[in-house]
Amino acid sequence: MKMRILALFALANITFFLAVSSAYSDVATLTDNTGSLQVSSPFVSNSTWQAQGFTTTGLEYRLTDVALLLSNSTHSTGTFALSIYTIASNTSPVWVADIRTGIDASTIGNGSGGYARYDVLGISISLSPSTPYFLVAKGTNLSANIQWGAAALITPSLHKKNTSGTWTDITTNPLIMSVKASEPLAVATPEPSTYLLLCISLGAVGIVRRKMDN
Repeated sequence: MKMRILALFALANITFFLAVSSAYSDVATLTDNTGSLQVSSPFVSNSTWQAQGFTTTGLEYRLTDVALLLSNSTHSTGTFALSIYTIASNTSPVWVADIRTGIDASTIGNGSGGYARYDVLGISISLSPSTPYFLVAKGTNLSANIQWGAAALITPSLHKKNTSGTWTDITTNPLIMSVKASEPLAVATPEPSTYLLLCISLGAVGIVRRKMDN
């Protein structure tokens, strides 16, 4: 009998722990037009940056993966960087975090001047709820320029360009990219029956202990 009560106590505690601590982390796609036809070739250089916008929903996300359609038709050498920027009303984008710096331009594209998908995985950057962000490609030490493929007109395109420190809106041809993020961990609320089972098992163990003491 004592063993049964102790086993019930252990089971109740395990059930309670799982109910309280169970969580999930689904991956959400915040934007993805990588299936679009590439129709133009905005360039990225040391003095010209390209930025494509996306917006989070009412949840707090953690950025995990990004993908861009890039080309190096000029056979540029040197490096560039990918960063996340945000923007408030009537202000220019401001830096949030670097995704990857010192990217070797010679690794971009398919080696013959064509476009190829460039993925960055395993990112961990917090994104606030209901906030506009931009994925920014910027040259840091490029000998020439690289190209970020753009798709056909979508209004608004959320495409911006920074030329020598000045941001401008590009009303056509959104840049081709994918942005994925993990949704926040959701802590489950135990059912009333779970609390009841825990209380019963604790009470039973208390009774057994008192009998053993007597």
